Amino acid sequence: MPSDGPALAVFEIGSVALGYQALAAASRHPGATIVEAAPVRADRFLILIQGPTSALRAAQADVRRLCETFAADLLEDLDLIEDPDERLLPALFSLSQRSVGESLLVVDADSTSGLLVVSQALLQNGLEVIELKGGRGAFGGGVGFFTGPAAITASAAEDARTRLKQAVRAGRVEVIDGAPASFRAFFNLDGEV
Repeated sequence: MPSDGPALAVFEIGSVALGYQALAAASRHPGATIVEAAPVRADRFLILIQGPTSALRAAQADVRRLCETFAADLLEDLDLIEDPDERLLPALFSLSQRSVGESLLVVDADSTSGLLVVSQALLQNGLEVIELKGGRGAFGGGVGFFTGPAAITASAAEDARTRLKQAVRAGRVEVIDGAPASFRAFFNLDGEV
């Protein structure tokens, strides 16, 4: 029997007006709580909802049906992250206060949804999140900053690249090892170097 544990649903809609319709449809399900709902660009509306997996699967189906009644390509991206890491949302809202360690890993994804899915995997691989920035980056989706020991960071970067490729998402993953203190200070929100 599938788990009905906590989950995070991520929707990216290619219209701000339709985004609000999708928000109403997704939030109707018992236990679904809106975490974020806002335009991230002129042509993209981001919705984050948390709740039980079953409620969010139903919400995904409703949003998919809604978008298909207008145009299937208006549903830019959607994902369901089951049992999301507790560090994921604080990092997205810049609440994380983590110093850059031995290595810095940077993910630039084509969607906030893609960024969150890859971020979940990086956290499970043992990296620490510094910050996640939705609606930014060269691809317009999101940028994530992670840190950890060089050995873990290198293998985690390969895993992130594989996940982006398998999901047919545009993105780039880079690792910076042994950065000077001035570089590390730029990323350290807690004032440590």
